Amino acid sequence: MLVGHKEKQKIFEELFKNDVLSHGYIFFGEEQVSKKSFALAFANFLEKGKFEMPSGVLSEAKLISPEGGSIGIDTARDAKHFLSQKPILSKRRVLIIDDAHKLTAQAQNAILKISEEPPQSSLIIVVTPTLDSLLPTLVSRLQRIYFSRIETKAIATLLKDRGVESSEAERLAKASLGRPGRAIDALENPEFKRFSLLVKGFIKNDSTRKDVLQSLIKENDDVEEKDLIDIFVSHIMAELTLDPLRNIKALSALCDRFTKMNDFTTNRRLQLETALWNL
Repeated sequence: MLVGHKEKQKIFEELFKNDVLSHGYIFFGEEQVSKKSFALAFANFLEKGKFEMPSGVLSEAKLISPEGGSIGIDTARDAKHFLSQKPILSKRRVLIIDDAHKLTAQAQNAILKISEEPPQSSLIIVVTPTLDSLLPTLVSRLQRIYFSRIETKAIATLLKDRGVESSEAERLAKASLGRPGRAIDALENPEFKRFSLLVKGFIKNDSTRKDVLQSLIKENDDVEEKDLIDIFVSHIMAELTLDPLRNIKALSALCDRFTKMNDFTTNRRLQLETALWNL
């Protein structure tokens, strides 16, 4: 089920109806606000006439995602071959690149070349949380569509439709901070639940924080393809955001420190300890 973005749905339906779709778009905005779901639903609409999540495999759509933490040149070349073929069941062959900020430089240049001379029947949809990680030339070749957070009411309805009791659905929807993917994770993902409990205990009990951080850093060193530190910090920020007025100083300090951790070559462990010690 596609949640929210009804106005965008109407716009894209009209673009298709009037045959004025662009050759490519960048869907950008926060994580878990249904950017990829919207792209898949639109691909389903082009092929099957229904603007909803596909129930099976789409013949005229190809979704590519990071493998081993990145999207490489070979995957981009396969995408070019896919788009070069003429569609049979739809007017467009749709390439959806999820987590496009993880495209290598070579892969981005390959996608750029496709976007500069796109096959007539192709449509490229690049999905990313931020434009900053993409080549400016690639960004300039594609139309940018910003995806905002979704109303709590719509997320609660989604959860109720999945059989969640009303009061629990309302609680999870509020805690999702406008991100339906986060609400689903809170409902179904054991790893998400583990981190939520870990963060709540971390915030409430400062005497155990050092042990929690040491354990987290050790676990992070043992896990490939995902950064548990980033996940942990995102959970803390989400928890603090539930009461932003009370936690504004901590949020500001954490955002500043976390940005520096990701933008510069620093000792991330030391930066993390410094940031979280002040909660």
